[in-house]
Amino acid sequence: MKAHNLFILLFTCTLFSLACTSCNKGQSSNEAQDQSPVDVPSSIFWNRDSLNYYAAVAYKDDDPKGQFVTGAAYYLQREGDMPADFYTVSREEADSFLMLSAGQDYQPAKDLIKCLQDHQEWKH
Repeated sequence: MKAHNLFILLFTCTLFSLACTSCNKGQSSNEAQDQSPVDVPSSIFWNRDSLNYYAAVAYKDDDPKGQFVTGAAYYLQREGDMPADFYTVSREEADSFLMLSAGQDYQPAKDLIKCLQDHQEWKH
């Protein structure tokens, strides 16, 4: 249930970011609500094999989704929204993966960084 709460928080932050961006560009808030963020299922974070797969492609293939999942897993586990016995990278490595993913224009990574900034959790 807690993983769903973080997913909802990320989804809300994404919608808020889209609304602010759209309003700044002169669009109405209704148009901003018509846009939807990329869907990242929370079930990925509750499956050890999925986490291992995404970590492997993050390291080996420089995959932006893999980097996002690997980086986000740190924050989920820190908040208790993921099994404590699953391995996650350190905060520094998680932040590096999120920055690499965002640098490849992967929107969920950008949204998570923005959300972390809004909550004073991003230290870069």
